[in-house]
Amino acid sequence: MHRMYVAAFLFLSACGGSDDPGPTGANSGGAAGTGSGGSSSGGAAGSATGGSSSGGTAGSATGGSAGANTGGTAGTASGGAAGSGTGGGGGSGNCAGFPDASSTGIAGVGLKESDLKASPVANGTWTIKQPGVYSDFIHLGRIVVSADDVTLKRCVVRAAANTPLITNSGKNLVVEDCTIEGTGKTLGSDICAAAMGYSNYVARRVDASGCADGFKLGSDVTIEDSFIHSLLKAEGTGGPGSGTHNDGFQLNNNANATGTILISGNRTDLVHCTSNRQFQLGGNMQNLIIEKNCFSGLHGILNVGGSISGKAELKNNVLAGSPSSGPFTEKPGLYTGAVGPIVRSGNVFESGEPVDTDTRDASYACVP
Repeated sequence: MHRMYVAAFLFLSACGGSDDPGPTGANSGGAAGTGSGGSSSGGAAGSATGGSSSGGTAGSATGGSAGANTGGTAGTASGGAAGSGTGGGGGSGNCAGFPDASSTGIAGVGLKESDLKASPVANGTWTIKQPGVYSDFIHLGRIVVSADDVTLKRCVVRAAANTPLITNSGKNLVVEDCTIEGTGKTLGSDICAAAMGYSNYVARRVDASGCADGFKLGSDVTIEDSFIHSLLKAEGTGGPGSGTHNDGFQLNNNANATGTILISGNRTDLVHCTSNRQFQLGGNMQNLIIEKNCFSGLHGILNVGGSISGKAELKNNVLAGSPSSGPFTEKPGLYTGAVGPIVRSGNVFESGEPVDTDTRDASYACVP
């Protein structure tokens, strides 16, 4: 996560922006479904290496036409003294049976980039102002959704931008079977804040990589059956702690999330000891349900800095890769808010050992 949260809201892509010319498919009015939450079985003990990030070098975007699209990066990324980063490798835990690169994104529906057409705008910032279904496209840049009832299906979104690559201000956004990849390398300039943000969206079978965080959370968010991996690790010039603090899921400080945040059936494969937490929840929430996921890597699982006023459940998750600061614990002296009210049940380590009754030391030291 970036220390400068406000910057994630204020900076825009360096690429030129364009409004959308309308949906490429039929209008669906597609209200966000609740989804099934994905059925996931706990992985059998064993070792599995996490995928490494392709990183994607900065270059000029061609907008990628069908057939010969190479998925180049959006715009030209300028270097800077702020530091640069590389995509992180995965955690060492075993999440067999959970989503991976073969079951999410366009690969999960048997498509290649050459099967897709360029988006109506091709590259730069694409602002979608009309409801409907937009499918089977590559977009080299940011997507800003301002209309209600928009569905993005079978797509590739690839860019260098210091905001989420898909940002939603409408209602009932659904993103399915899409590959979302950040390509920026320069801290404070073009490293994407997350694959998607912030409120009123459903992400289903999404392959998310290359950003500082996986997903930014807000009001009424459902993320299911998705694969979050290879988040970008970049060191700043201000000494330790000045670079990216990678989180799988993040709710910004001082945010007030209404409705329900549902995280179900996902897999995170993140760097152990060089990142932050699976969940960094700095704001206030109404309902939080985290179920049937496999979490691999990072210092630990959960930081909560705000309050939870309604239902809060962590259930039937698998913890892989030995999170070193203890299961479901807050960082001492910093995030001490709503950990207590969260009901925990059925959570296990990849060995099958119960998590919820674990009494091991919960210090913040990271042990590789």
